[in-house]
Parts: sequence; structure tokens; C-alpha cells
Amino acid sequence: CKDATTQLTATGGGTYLWTDTSGKFNSTLASPTVTPNDTTRYFITITDVNGCIKKDTVKVSVVPGIDLKFDVSRIFDCVNRPKVSLVNKSDPKADTFFDFGDGSTSTDKQDIHSYNQDGTYTVRVVGKKEFCTYDQKQTLPFFTLFVPNVITPGGSAGFNDAFRLKYGDKYISDSGITVTLIVYDRWGVKVYENSDYKDNWSADNLVAGTYFYEVSIKDQTTCKSWVQVIK
Repeated sequence: CKDATTQLTATGGGTYLWTDTSGKFNSTLASPTVTPNDTTRYFITITDVNGCIKKDTVKVSVVPGIDLKFDVSRIFDCVNRPKVSLVNKSDPKADTFFDFGDGSTSTDKQDIHSYNQDGTYTVRVVGKKEFCTYDQKQTLPFFTLFVPNVITPGGSAGFNDAFRLKYGDKYISDSGITVTLIVYDRWGVKVYENSDYKDNWSADNLVAGTYFYEVSIKDQTTCKSWVQVIK
């Protein structure tokens, strides 16, 4: 298969010299490994301990690769786990399919897939030719974002007293991702902004009421809604 390694093997000699048709490859090993891009002939010259020389040729046939291309994007709705959207742009004559990384596959040229569990998944477009399998892949996170709609600062200490976001099963402050939070009052005046938010906004110095937020996850999405502050 293209880009696969194969081993040339010669025996019975004292010294060996391998070359190929391009003249760019040579080796004095008895059994060197090669990775030809195309079908290639290799030539071996074997010299035994008595100085006798034997020559031979071996042809390594390479199955051509497949021009695999695909577009991948995530569909966010700020309530549920993101979905993945795929468009297969590979050679339409090739035998290809999508592998979503969770055991599911699809032979459709375009598909949208939902994951049953939060996690990081490797999405692939896979092509088969003869006995060879080729692929292109991309690994992406798919985690549910939870944003509270009520906080009660000044209530039970340590319980629901701050605007804490969850990304999967971790709070934002423990997730390692970068989040920007902007909060506005009911008249559209910005009352809070933090480009590296760590779950610590508790409406300090603000009156109770309804506030509007923008939560932006770096390289992913922005969610907008409201939160009720009860004091």
C-alpha cells in the first residue's frame, strides 16, 4: 500500500548492494526496509565469500493512494451536546465511507451525527482500494455545555452562589478550556466581562434581577441567554 513499509530480503552472501531504478536508493544491508511511492524495481548484487557475484531483481508493486478530502464542522445549539456535520469531497469513484469514532459509520456523501456520550472523537473519511485502506482524520471534542439560569448569592454558603458553567462533567474552572463571559443588565449596560472566566461571577455590587450573558468558548461557539440573580 502507498506509504507502507516493506522489506527486501537477500540471503547467502558475504556482502550485499541494493539499488533501485531511480538510482537514489542504495543499501548494503541484506534485508533493508523501503517505502516506495510508486511501483519500483530493486536490484540486488550479492557477493559470496569466494568473490562470486549473483544479481537479481525484485518488483514492488504499490497500490495507488486515494485522494481523500472531507469538511467537518460541529453544530452547536447551547443546550445539547454538539453534533458533527461531514461532507465527503473525495474522488466520487472511490470506495469511501465516514467513521464517526464511536463505532458508527456512514456511506452517505453528507451526514450529521449525534453522539450518545460526551467525549473527544476522531472522525475519519476512509477509502479502500484492493487490499489497502487509507484515511484522513480529525479529532474534536463533543461536550455538553451547562449554563445555570438562576444563581442565589448570599443564600446557602458555597451552594449556587456563583455563575458556574459545566463543560461535560467538569466545571469550566477545571476543564482547561478558555471561556469569555460578558454580562449585561436589563438595559443593555455591560456589568461584567472576563476573557478567562473561572466560575467566579456572583453579581457582587449588583441588585437582584434578570441579567443577560454571552458565554464564548474559544474556537467553538457563543451562547446567549439570561440568568436570574436572587438575593
